[in-house]
Amino acid sequence: MRRSTRRSRLGPSGFSEQLMDQAWFTSMALSVTMDTWAAGCTVRLKGGGVASMQRSTILLFSNSTTWSLKDRTILTSTLVLSQTPLEVTIGTSFAPLLFYANQDHNRYEAQLRRVLAARNMKDYVDLRRETGISKPSIFSGISEQHRFTLPGSFPSDLMHLISLNITDVLLNLLRGNLDRGEHDNAEDWDWAALTGAFWDSSGEVVEKMRRYLPGSFDRPPRNPAKKISSGYKAREYLSYVYGMLPGLLVGVLPDKYHKNFCLLLRGIRLILQRKITKEELILAHESLVTFCLEYEELYVQRNPERVHFVRYCIHNLLHLASETVRIGPLCLLAQWTMERAIGYLTQELRQPSNPYHNLSERGLRRAQVNALNAMVGDLEPEPSPPANSIDFGDGYLLMAPKGAVHTMEDSEHQAFTKFLQSTGHDIPDGAEVTTAPWARLLLPTGQIARTAWKELAKSDDAPLRISRMVKMKLGDEIRFGEIAYFFQAPVRGTNTALAMVSMCEKPIQGFLDESYGMLCITKWETGSNLVVVEAKSIDSVVAFLPFDQMPGYSFLFEDFGLDVAMLSNDSYTVDENTGEIATDVPTDA
Repeated sequence: MRRSTRRSRLGPSGFSEQLMDQAWFTSMALSVTMDTWAAGCTVRLKGGGVASMQRSTILLFSNSTTWSLKDRTILTSTLVLSQTPLEVTIGTSFAPLLFYANQDHNRYEAQLRRVLAARNMKDYVDLRRETGISKPSIFSGISEQHRFTLPGSFPSDLMHLISLNITDVLLNLLRGNLDRGEHDNAEDWDWAALTGAFWDSSGEVVEKMRRYLPGSFDRPPRNPAKKISSGYKAREYLSYVYGMLPGLLVGVLPDKYHKNFCLLLRGIRLILQRKITKEELILAHESLVTFCLEYEELYVQRNPERVHFVRYCIHNLLHLASETVRIGPLCLLAQWTMERAIGYLTQELRQPSNPYHNLSERGLRRAQVNALNAMVGDLEPEPSPPANSIDFGDGYLLMAPKGAVHTMEDSEHQAFTKFLQSTGHDIPDGAEVTTAPWARLLLPTGQIARTAWKELAKSDDAPLRISRMVKMKLGDEIRFGEIAYFFQAPVRGTNTALAMVSMCEKPIQGFLDESYGMLCITKWETGSNLVVVEAKSIDSVVAFLPFDQMPGYSFLFEDFGLDVAMLSNDSYTVDENTGEIATDVPTDA
C-alpha cells in the first residue's frame, strides 16, 4: 500500500493553487500521477484507460472497471462505491473520506501491539499518548466471525450527531450565542436571525404547528423559546430544525445561509432513509461535502477567532456516506434503536434483586429469539388485522369507522367518472353513484391516513393531529393532496380501495430551485380539484405547515426515514446506455 501526497501553498480563496490530492492505491490495480493545479491529475487504469482530472472534477467509481468523470464548478471529494482501493480528494480542507476497514484494523492492531509491548510505565504512557490506545477493547473478546473489525465496529450514531450535535451548532449560530473573539464584530454576524422578537414569535408559531403534524411524526416540538433548555428531546430538535426551520427562515435568514442550510438538509434526509440507492448516496455525499466547504467559507471566513465554529460533528458529516456503503443505512443502527431496546428489556424485569444480571439474561434471551426468527422466519404468528378492516394486500388496509351510503356530489361524480374512463370503464349518462365512505387507511409504512370527512367534523380546540395530507405516486409523478374519504369500487373486475382527493397545486418551482428541492410550497382548497386515485398509489402521510410569508400557502414536512419526495429525476439522471450518473449540483451555491 502506497500513499502519495503533494502539498502546496494556499491561495486567497482557501484552496490550493496547485493540486493537493491524496490517494490510496495498490500498484496492481491503479496508478496516480500528481501534477500541477493547471495540468490536473491523471488517473490510469492498468488496462490502459486514462482519465484526466482537471480542476473542479468529481471522480465517481461504480465498480473496479467502470468509471465516469463529471465536471462540477465546486470543489468536493470522491466517494468510491466499490472495493476499488482508490480515492482522490480535491481541495485542502478534508482528508480522504473512505477508509477501508481492513486498513484501519491493521493499523489499530499494529499500534495496540506497540502499546502492549511497552517495557515500562514511561514507555506505556508515551505510547498511549502517541497512539490514543490504552488497552485492548472489550469487544476484542468477541470472535471476528460475529463482529466488524476494530475500530470499524463503532460507526457514527445519527441520533446524537444529527439531532443533538449539529442542531446545537446551528441554533447557537443562528441565535448568535457562540463565543465571540475579542476582535470579532457582532455586526458581521448577519446570520444571527433567531434573535429578539423573532425568536419569541417563531417559538409560538412552532407550538401552534403541533396541530399540523400527524401522530406518526412522534413527539411534536415544544416552544423552543421557552423549552429548549428544559430537556428538549432529540426528536423535537429533528422536527424543529430540519422540518420547520427551512420554511420559517425564508425571508429572515440571508439567502446564502439558507441555501447552505438546505444543502445540509438534503444530505441528512437522504442519509436517514431506511433504504438508499447508489445514486442517492452519491447525491447525499456531494451535498454534505459541499455544505461543509461552504460552512467554512460563510461562517469561519478564514478568521482564526472562529475556528471553534467547526466542531468535530461538522467534520463527521463527511463520513456518513462512506459508512453507509460499509455497513448499510445508518438510521437502522442509530441510538434510537438502542434506547428502544433498553426500554423494552427493562420493562421485562420483575425482580428488584440483582437487576443487572437479570437484564443481561433478558438481553441474551431476546438475542436468541431474534436469531431463531432470522433463521426460521415464521415462528411468530402474523398480527391479526383490526376489527372491521379490509385487507387489500401489500400492507394496505381500509379501517373503520365506515359511514352510511351516500350519493356522490357533482364534483365527486365527475372525478369518479374520469377515473373509470382511464381504466376502460364508463358510467351511463344521468346515473347516480352511491358509495359508503371509510375514514382510515393503513399504509405499508405503518402510518394511518385519515380523512377530511372525519377530521373537519372535530372542533377547532380538539387535540387534533392532522393526518389527511398524503404523498402519492401517480405514474412517474409525485403529487400531494388532501384525502376527502376512502371508498371501494370494482375496477377491472376486482374490488379496489379508492380515495377521493383534493389535489394540491404543483409546488412553486422557484422555491424548489433555490432550496435544492427541500422547500416544497403549495396550496389546495378542500373540496376543489377533486381526483379519484387508487389507495395503493399513496406512499405516505405528510405534514403541510402554514407558510406565513405567503398566506394560503403551506410548506411540506415529510417524516424522516421515508423516501424523499422532491429528489427524483430533478436531482440526478442515469444514462441507460453508459450507466453514468449525472447529479445536478447547483453552480451558484
